[in-house]
Amino acid sequence: MSEAPPREIDMVSDIVCPWCWVGLRNLILALQQSPELAFSVTFRPFFLDGTLPETGADYHAYMAAKFPNPEQRKAGLLALEQAGKAVGIDFRFDKIKRRPHTGNAHRLLLWALGQNKGLAAKEALFSAFFTEGLDIGDRQVLVQIASNIGMDGALVKDLLEGTQDKAKVEAEVKGFQEMGVSGVPTFIVDRKTGVSGALPPDDLAKFLTQIG
Repeated sequence: MSEAPPREIDMVSDIVCPWCWVGLRNLILALQQSPELAFSVTFRPFFLDGTLPETGADYHAYMAAKFPNPEQRKAGLLALEQAGKAVGIDFRFDKIKRRPHTGNAHRLLLWALGQNKGLAAKEALFSAFFTEGLDIGDRQVLVQIASNIGMDGALVKDLLEGTQDKAKVEAEVKGFQEMGVSGVPTFIVDRKTGVSGALPPDDLAKFLTQIG
């Protein structure tokens, strides 16, 4: 008797969302803690702000406009830094200079998924932005990330210079918005049952275990 195929988790997230990185690490821990849970994970795109120009914006000016209360902004960053340390993430918000549009980064992630390098690409993109302060809207940065995880950098460069899968990414984002996804990370199981937020590993494992 053959084993049932693993169930599917779609993780809807944006690469400039710090809680999405925490949520990814929590999901990995939840699955490690519960080896009886047979799931495969696919990363799906979302734009926290799809109105940005492709060149992005100054990060600190952008964040100051979005969160005008400096004390609340400082408290939010401190909470993120503490949550990150708990799962091995070194957030370095002081290094970030640009708030990128993430369309091209999501295209790279899509191609990486096709080569079974989705998790490597997702972690590399998060790390490049949040720890190294790199502009992941810059095509040269994306090509280097692709090369670092074993993808064909020259091919990725050519693809990024064109429009390959741009419409696909945008359609997926629109589809999730129409489904009612407004906050990320959102985890959707078998395309029907979902939960939002960077839930602790135990809570995520409980959610996955209780799904019928």
